[in-house]
Amino acid sequence: MLRFESLNAAHSARPNFGSWQERKAEPGEWDKPDLSLLGSGRTAPPKFPVDVFGDFWAKFVVDQAAAQNAPEDYVAASLFASAAALIGNSREANARGWTEPACLWLAMVGNPGSGKTPALKPITKILNQIEIDALAEAQPEQTAYFEALERAQIEKDRWKQAMKQAVTDGLPPPPMPPEAKEPPLWKPPQITVSDATQEYMGLVLATNPKGCLSFRDELAGWLGSFGRYTGGGDAERTFWLEAWNAGPYKIGRVGRPDVVHIRRLSVSVLGGIQPDRLNTITGGADDGLASRFLWAWPDAKPGFRITQGSHSVRHAEALARLYRLDIARGERNEAEPRPLTLDPAGVEMLEQYGSEMKVRAEKAFGPFIGVLSKAAGQALRLALVLELLEWSATPGKPEPATISAASMAAAIGVMDAYFIPSARRVFGESAVPETDRKAMALIRWLQETGAKRFKAREARRKAGCPVRDPKHMAGACDALIEAALIREVTSKGSVGRPSPEFEVNSRLWGAQ
Repeated sequence: MLRFESLNAAHSARPNFGSWQERKAEPGEWDKPDLSLLGSGRTAPPKFPVDVFGDFWAKFVVDQAAAQNAPEDYVAASLFASAAALIGNSREANARGWTEPACLWLAMVGNPGSGKTPALKPITKILNQIEIDALAEAQPEQTAYFEALERAQIEKDRWKQAMKQAVTDGLPPPPMPPEAKEPPLWKPPQITVSDATQEYMGLVLATNPKGCLSFRDELAGWLGSFGRYTGGGDAERTFWLEAWNAGPYKIGRVGRPDVVHIRRLSVSVLGGIQPDRLNTITGGADDGLASRFLWAWPDAKPGFRITQGSHSVRHAEALARLYRLDIARGERNEAEPRPLTLDPAGVEMLEQYGSEMKVRAEKAFGPFIGVLSKAAGQALRLALVLELLEWSATPGKPEPATISAASMAAAIGVMDAYFIPSARRVFGESAVPETDRKAMALIRWLQETGAKRFKAREARRKAGCPVRDPKHMAGACDALIEAALIREVTSKGSVGRPSPEFEVNSRLWGAQ
């Protein structure tokens, strides 16, 4: 049984003793305490297998994590998401007709100071430089576009004058000449996008057919912005659900009759989120959004050291090779990704893995069902990215036409050893009721301070955000009383309205 299943069973089995505002504990022996609240409600974090990247990229992950004093998990997550975005719509994985795009969503979970933001610096620095170089190369296109736009405006003005004269003379109006039509919209090359509305994302993707990386320093803020400008939060959520599939999409533009047609809506996502805000993704209706993410949630790296990072010019050049992968053109001159077919031995592995995940999904519950159901597809996407990352490490090496069995095995390995256990940890946290999470925070504070007695008002100030609100403190105390971990004692000699005072069960220290 999963850790969070046993926790929920323990919580639901507790007898209801009533609110601490109504009940006074009788002196004497304590009831046997329920120690499930002494944990965090989570399983232990798995260790990220950096060897999955091969020597070249594993060294990048290890060195940059040390230089940024951050967990390797976060650097690895940023590498996966960024590489997927750079490949974008240029290539896709094909396993006997089953196709998956190079599109990955990575979520980094951790409290402030856990190293999420520093871990992103090496990758974001490289992506910014690739974007600057791409803009310099596109300078002739930019010049040509604005020249064509100006010429079209001049021809349009002439046509308007001719129309005006024709109406004055009672003649049929002349048709608009082709020269008066504006050229197709051109926008600068863009790899990363932050804090973008659905309409703006549509313009970016319409003019950057390869796709992009949606970078979100705080995923909770991104989800909270749905519908901020349009009032259509559900529509934006649907947009992002479709973005993971990289399929066709149409977006109506505010105040304009035209529609933006996106051939392949491909957006990789990279961002961070605090544990206390996980419910913004994992809570509510299970529409599959949470199960699209690959989660990285390591423990914070202990200590603090300043380490010289290795020079990453070679790694920057390797990522630039991914960006330069061209997009093929179909029969109608439409951009189409080139398929990398999966090696037959890899297909056999994937079939076996997919069958196993299907069996495991039948025994799971909640959003975790979606995680297991999508695991085989996620593994195929990871195999595509790993194959091309390995290719990018060697300048001049011929581009692979297939995804090797070794890349497929590595992708399945990292899914099974890391991403699925991490998802279990995330959904285990979200499965614990909010009141019990507050109680866990309060009991951790009691353990850290060694308090034998405490007053609710003082504890609210000292224990911090989870129980700072009086209602949250009351709920936490209710849960701890029900678990026989604390009990209320009468405060004597109090002036005015006394703050409830509690005694901590002495067995707590033995359990610790």
